[in-house]
Amino acid sequence: MFRNFLRTIPSKRQRITTGLCFFLAAMLGLRQAFQLYSVNFVLGRGAFWQDPPPDTAQMLIALRYFEAEPWHWPLTHIATLDMPDGISVANTGAPLPALLAKLLAPLFGGFVNPLGFYTVIIMVLQPVAMVWLLRRMEVRHPIGLLCGAVMALSFPPFLFRIFHIALMGQFLILFALGLYWAAANRPGRGVWIGFVLLVLLTTLIYAYLALMVDGILAAAALLDLLRTKRLGCPGLRALAVSAVGSFLLLWSMEYFAIGGGTFRASGFGAFSMNLLSPVIPQMDSLLPTADFGFLGSALRTAPPPNSLAFPHGDFVLDATGGQYEGMNYLGAGVLLLLVLAGLSALLRRRAWPASAVRPALPLLALCVLFTALAVTNDIYVAAYHVHIGLPVPAALLDQFRSSGRIFWPVGYMLVAGAIFAACRLMPPRIAGAALIVAAGLQYADAADLRSYVLDMTRTPGPATLPAVPWRSLVAAHRGVTIYPIIHCAALPAQLKTVDLLIDASEHATPINTMYAGRPADDCVASAQAARATVLDDGDLHIFFDEQFGWGAIRQLAGASSLCRKFDGGFACTSKWPALDAAGGLPGFSAPESPAYRLGTVVTLGDGAGLAERGWGWWRDSWMYGGKADLVLDLAAPLPSQDLTLHFRGHAALPDGAARDLSLAVDGVEIKQWRISDQGTHEFDAVIPAGVITRQSPLQLQFSMTGGKSLRELRLDTDNRRLDFSMEHFSVTAPDAT
Repeated sequence: MFRNFLRTIPSKRQRITTGLCFFLAAMLGLRQAFQLYSVNFVLGRGAFWQDPPPDTAQMLIALRYFEAEPWHWPLTHIATLDMPDGISVANTGAPLPALLAKLLAPLFGGFVNPLGFYTVIIMVLQPVAMVWLLRRMEVRHPIGLLCGAVMALSFPPFLFRIFHIALMGQFLILFALGLYWAAANRPGRGVWIGFVLLVLLTTLIYAYLALMVDGILAAAALLDLLRTKRLGCPGLRALAVSAVGSFLLLWSMEYFAIGGGTFRASGFGAFSMNLLSPVIPQMDSLLPTADFGFLGSALRTAPPPNSLAFPHGDFVLDATGGQYEGMNYLGAGVLLLLVLAGLSALLRRRAWPASAVRPALPLLALCVLFTALAVTNDIYVAAYHVHIGLPVPAALLDQFRSSGRIFWPVGYMLVAGAIFAACRLMPPRIAGAALIVAAGLQYADAADLRSYVLDMTRTPGPATLPAVPWRSLVAAHRGVTIYPIIHCAALPAQLKTVDLLIDASEHATPINTMYAGRPADDCVASAQAARATVLDDGDLHIFFDEQFGWGAIRQLAGASSLCRKFDGGFACTSKWPALDAAGGLPGFSAPESPAYRLGTVVTLGDGAGLAERGWGWWRDSWMYGGKADLVLDLAAPLPSQDLTLHFRGHAALPDGAARDLSLAVDGVEIKQWRISDQGTHEFDAVIPAGVITRQSPLQLQFSMTGGKSLRELRLDTDNRRLDFSMEHFSVTAPDAT
């Protein structure tokens, strides 16, 4: 393939010039890597790695467990993470760096974190791959090649991905696009072999990147079929070989198994690209995004979960809360060059011959498809929304969950296409000047993004649990269980769980959950396991109070002596006496059962004297699985008259059919409501004095018929049934007067 590439360069002088451009591009990438990354970051230690953003933390966590586990088949399986089923390292990030690190660990005498060094390789290969693409597109102008390298290094969707390092490997897309143009201009066996190897390599790095590279190979194979008109053409053979090879790799990495990549996903449309994202300045240093008043509520100033705050005044166009995944701003330099190239085409009125246009058609069709997938059928133009129904199974669409990323090949082709058009349509001197101005503008526009990367790689993320005392507490145990497991919890508990996973990974302590892109979590089974927890088994058991109040936990054997309260939940272990004897750990206290005073209005989740059992969080406080309890410790003296329960909430009616909500007190049903709409309503029930047991706690037991799970409704991967959302409640006694 390389020999074939050299043949495309007619003279020795041009070969030297092209080689020099490759070398300078690599040096530009290396310079930017050393400008943005500290030595500690590159070596896999230091501030960033203490508490990285969740999407990178999952790679670090899995890497630690993976290296600590002996070799076995399947090679990528981690038995002690996300127990009892375990998980594949392929479902947590980049399996190839993990495999290489595990091979190298014995040579270094311990844990090897290659992720910092991997980002340096990415930064070097990014501009090199752009030069490769441009050269394959017959761009010979050295200024065009080097300006392309600068633009690739300053491409906003590339730099923005520092919070998710696995997705920074976008050089693979550029190499694939270069191979497409190699197949279009001078196809040879080496091109197709290179395509197959690139597909297999990308499959070992990240599935979303592999999807894009696979699509580019498919477009090249279609071009070869149209050109040769033979089903046995080299392009289709390469596509078949890569498909079989990818399938075998994915199978060997458990991608089709529970705990592997899995096909459980949801959120197609939520993590999309806003239609204006490529042209609206975001995270930029030059253009005033905030002044575009029509963007309204679509401007997001908050960063992705647990990442550093954006530089002052910076935004991402995000109308759904997940469209940061579709941040595809092209940059001021690219936009300028596209405008100049378009004007040049209009002024020169030069028609491209059909022979020059025809090779681009399959790639153009792919770009249209990728753009449609990125935008999805829930189209957002700023904050304005249009939904288009599709005759496609929802489960299939959900496999492209974070589809906003799929625009990247289109974005890179716009960059390369603008440079190509400038070199072809403008006089050489004007083209050179325009390219230099555009590259300088692109570089300047990315200053805020470089500052963001610089700060990110030198600063630990905002810890949601303090390192002291949690690292010591986790290290003192042979295993950890957390309830609710991470994908059955709300965001605050999820972020705390990521911190606990980081702490547990330092010693590869077995743990029952894991943050993963395609979770296989069974929330029903997890809730059942929580209720059957044995607290004195030598493990550390953590219950977050968003779903487990003290009234529920104290029903477990030994809870009063084994559990302690922390900010956010309860930690239960038989090792508290030993830990206290060693000096104790700050931040933990004996749990209290605050008495519920009649008339107090309680919002679910604040734990004001009640146990919430069977409730969970999905945008609100919901009763899951048909049954849920509220347990109240009534303040003395206990009432001797009837009480009135008042609560406010709404039901989920997924099929539009009415559902029955029932209330029982201490096992005696006292009222039933027929709910026929999904509006918010007020509910009242009299609790007869004869039903109330004359001692606390008072148990309010709710049940509901019918319903569907969040997974069935395509709202989440949670398999618990969505029933009734309670906003608040109160229990009152008649006025004594």
